[in-house]
Amino acid sequence: MIAAALPWIVALSMYASLVLPALASDFTYGQRLYTIGDYAGAFKVWRPLADGGDARAQYSLALMYTRGFGVDRDLDEARRWAEKAVAQGYAPARDMLRMLRSEQNASKKASPPRNKYAHDTSEEGQIKAAIADAMAQLTSARHGNLRYTDIVVRPSATGHDFMILDTMLRGDDGEVLDLGNIRGQVSTKSERHYEIGLTLPEVLYLRNKDEETVRIAIGGQTSRMLWDRKFHTSTVFSFVLDNIVLTAEKQPGTASLQRLAIVSDVKQTSDNWSGPFRFAVTGLEVERPEGGSTASIGSFGFDVEVDGLDLPGYLSAVRGLQPGVERSDNGSDSFVGTVRSLGLRLHASEIDLPNIEGAGFSLAHSALSIALTDLGNDLARLGIGLQHRGLQPAAARELPPWTPSSMTANLVLDRIPLRTATYALVTLALDVALFGEVTSGGELLARLQRDFAARGTRLDIARLEFDSTALKASVSGGFQSDKKAALGITGAIDATVAGLDNLGLTPDAENSFGQELIDRLAAQGRGAADGGQSFRIELTKDARVLVNGQPFEFASPHNQ
Repeated sequence: MIAAALPWIVALSMYASLVLPALASDFTYGQRLYTIGDYAGAFKVWRPLADGGDARAQYSLALMYTRGFGVDRDLDEARRWAEKAVAQGYAPARDMLRMLRSEQNASKKASPPRNKYAHDTSEEGQIKAAIADAMAQLTSARHGNLRYTDIVVRPSATGHDFMILDTMLRGDDGEVLDLGNIRGQVSTKSERHYEIGLTLPEVLYLRNKDEETVRIAIGGQTSRMLWDRKFHTSTVFSFVLDNIVLTAEKQPGTASLQRLAIVSDVKQTSDNWSGPFRFAVTGLEVERPEGGSTASIGSFGFDVEVDGLDLPGYLSAVRGLQPGVERSDNGSDSFVGTVRSLGLRLHASEIDLPNIEGAGFSLAHSALSIALTDLGNDLARLGIGLQHRGLQPAAARELPPWTPSSMTANLVLDRIPLRTATYALVTLALDVALFGEVTSGGELLARLQRDFAARGTRLDIARLEFDSTALKASVSGGFQSDKKAALGITGAIDATVAGLDNLGLTPDAENSFGQELIDRLAAQGRGAADGGQSFRIELTKDARVLVNGQPFEFASPHNQ
């Protein structure tokens, strides 16, 4: 679903399965494949191990059948494998078996919708099938978490009216959102598209596993969804909820927000899809009457701009493969190259968190932007922009003196070899997740140096400005990968810094290196117009560091 939080970035990471070694056949290798999304590969590794009595592999197969990852969701098969692992005393499988029994008991009362309308060729049957698929997409309910008793459709003057009866959404942690009867309208826009409008009840109820209830009142709402019958998805939609108030049954206080908006206008252009997606929350307030405090956020959200999305390829990538199908045998299963460029902007403003148990701050504005552009030939450009201003501590609390009250940064990492970068990110993440440390650091660093240098990768720092109560700094410049350089990189930056002496470091054995670094920089700096010091810091091909043309060396007694 395009509305999901950047699933195509996840797809990029999954592509690393093409570059991971294919020789190992042990359980850990199956974990690596599963973590990066190669469920078919993980299944192939784990199934013979499970048949041979490996309790970890048996538990993993139970998990795959429970979630429907790489296999059809089958709770009976999941329970069979979980029971085998429990019989061997594998503790995690006990919790899964209890969950499966509870899930199967609940299924007897309300079976998850498996789009029973898909094979109904009548007009009303096709409409019901589209509504069922649309609801699954909107709620991201791929594992039976969305439940309703039936969809009723009746002709109207403008198309068809419908009602989704007794709708509820189950969370992974036992929460249940009671959506009641959802009303809506469907009209035929073209041979390929339906336009769907939804209306939620004015009051919803959220219950957690302890049977505590939160009442959600909705003041106003509008919705529109253009459903693509060819690809069974929607990339053009608008959902807006106004004046939402949340009240907990047993907890004092309320939470409210003026508007929640989810809007996408990603349309087909030639053979690709392009356009914006936006998520925004406005006027969020949380009141705690016992302390008389109110936390508020004026607005926050994110914007995504997609250009040249290969929608069929993307859908093929994220929907997974069936067991026994190799990625190399599926020509459409390409995780790199599904989008020409992707822009992301995270933003927030007027944040005010009160001083609660010594914590709290206010922030006037913050924004992070990321732009990834496919340059072709396995190369990409990554642009990063960062802004924030007005960071202030809550009353009776101090922030460290180097905490920036304002900051602006514009960086560009150009000519990145995509396969190498993806391989590095996935390898680091898996090493930390599986082993708690980086086990292949030397080999990984050598590959990064070789491939980045061969492609001429550059880091350009167009602007970096930093302002705090103790420091003011500005930096510009950049570094160039260089296969002839000792460290594989050369370059220089120009910096102006004021307030180095205000950091408050004390020359004890623990932080004397930091103090020596400051003293050394101060000794080699040049006076700047604003009272600070200016530096030109260079990394040479022979791995020397120069500050204003002079070698930068340490002579700390405790290091000798």
